[in-house]
Amino acid sequence: MKSCVLVLALIGLLVGIAPAARADLAAGIAAQESWDYETAYRELLPLAEGGNAEAQWRIGMMLHFGQGMPTDSGEAAQWYHRAIAQGHPDAAYHLGMIYHMGDPSEQDPVEAVRWYRFAAERGKAEAQFLLGDIYHYGWNGVSISITEAQHWYKRAAATLQADIANGEVYGQYFLARLYHAGQGVARDMREAARLYHAAAEINVAAAQMMLGYWYLRPTEKSADRELPLPDRDILTPDIIEAYKWYALAARHRRPHPDAEKMRDWIAERMVTEDLIEAKRRVEAWSPQPLPR
Repeated sequence: MKSCVLVLALIGLLVGIAPAARADLAAGIAAQESWDYETAYRELLPLAEGGNAEAQWRIGMMLHFGQGMPTDSGEAAQWYHRAIAQGHPDAAYHLGMIYHMGDPSEQDPVEAVRWYRFAAERGKAEAQFLLGDIYHYGWNGVSISITEAQHWYKRAAATLQADIANGEVYGQYFLARLYHAGQGVARDMREAARLYHAAAEINVAAAQMMLGYWYLRPTEKSADRELPLPDRDILTPDIIEAYKWYALAARHRRPHPDAEKMRDWIAERMVTEDLIEAKRRVEAWSPQPLPR
């Protein structure tokens, strides 16, 4: 009887704790996605230390991308590994990014492919896409394999289409790239343009850079057969919009190295009235809210 009472008491404690933990996690996620990183860290850290995989991944992201703190990819990797031990695909994807896109001293093709594959096999579309890119172009000793690339591009396209249909907006840039290049899906420049715009409006820097290039149209016919320019009936050249998107891309914490250069290059070639309007559009712009 005594042991039964103890078990019931323990269950009572767990029932009381679990909703609070869920509330703290929800509060931490909401704060992080609202760029309130101080609150996010305060809510998420105790959960991460207590073994919550989602919180561990999110603390890793804050360290990885410098969200409210200095970047520390080494400590980020430790948190990612703790989440991966519980099967977290997003943590594996971001750990793959450290080995793929981090500082040259951190890059490791074997580890990048290993963790991208871990995430890709568990349905992470961005990891599927990047595996496709690695095998399509080759990277750092990884041999080109068109068969392997097409396998992952097709899986990425199917996953992204399903995710976006279910309200997941983060993959719009990657799906735009697939439609743009005709990788994994038939090329569709109109759909690529729609998705690039949607991604740019939620502040995806790579999409903003692409739109800057498209609106500028440095040549009437792109020499890049894989990533051509759209026809004019899809997107009309507009120097004001080109300036706007490059300027917005330049405002990111770690902007593309060409963003500021292209913004300034365009500004030097604009008439005063157009430059004033372009700057007005930049200041008036704000990212679309992310779905909850």
